[in-house]
Amino acid sequence: MAYISIAAFRAVGIVCQSTAMVLATFRLYRRYKTRNVWWDDFCAFTAFILDIVHASTIIFRQEDSPKLTPKQRERKVAIFWMTGLIPPLIVWLSRISICLSIARIDVQYTAVRIRPWTYVLIAAFALVAAILFSQKLYVCLRSTAWQLEPAVYCNIGVPLGYTSITGDLLADSILTAISFRLLWKVRIRQSQKRLLSWIFAANIWSSLVGIVYGVVVILGAKLGEGRSLVIGTVVHLKVA
Repeated sequence: MAYISIAAFRAVGIVCQSTAMVLATFRLYRRYKTRNVWWDDFCAFTAFILDIVHASTIIFRQEDSPKLTPKQRERKVAIFWMTGLIPPLIVWLSRISICLSIARIDVQYTAVRIRPWTYVLIAAFALVAAILFSQKLYVCLRSTAWQLEPAVYCNIGVPLGYTSITGDLLADSILTAISFRLLWKVRIRQSQKRLLSWIFAANIWSSLVGIVYGVVVILGAKLGEGRSLVIGTVVHLKVA
């Protein structure tokens, strides 16, 4: 039983991905035109390119079925790897980009020297991303029986779910706390402060969706044959 139809999945994916891409394009274009490009923009651009690749799965996604042709099964396996490995990279690259943005604000506007700590966070985020990436590869390459299932989905299970939830909560909480603390020291217009506050508060959205993603991963097989669509929808929300 599919909990989410392919049409609903595509609708959610298109809306989320389109919104994310428009905002990312506006940001990168504005930075380029003002000649204010820095390392945070390079990270954002890399995440943007990966997101374009990930968004292509919306078109090729199909509903789970026990009667898949060999070609259809190969396509679903390829889509699983794309949707399983690319989103964590996008999310953690985005967090690294925010860290670098904080370092930029620290350098340009304040006397509070938090820049060295942002580099520590970047290293920690890169480590967590590598752990999540390696965990998925190890579990799904160790046994390929999942490729013969109707859903063609590698159920990584509880460990990844808890790791994902913990990582999302810690990372986004730290970024939000540092960002708002830094904003008190930044001498800019109040309207700009409010804008920055909303941007950094978006980490809360990431945390909430991350929790949902972790719960869905933990539930795994309980979602039935439609689990890949459910998880795919949550992934698009998380990436956006």
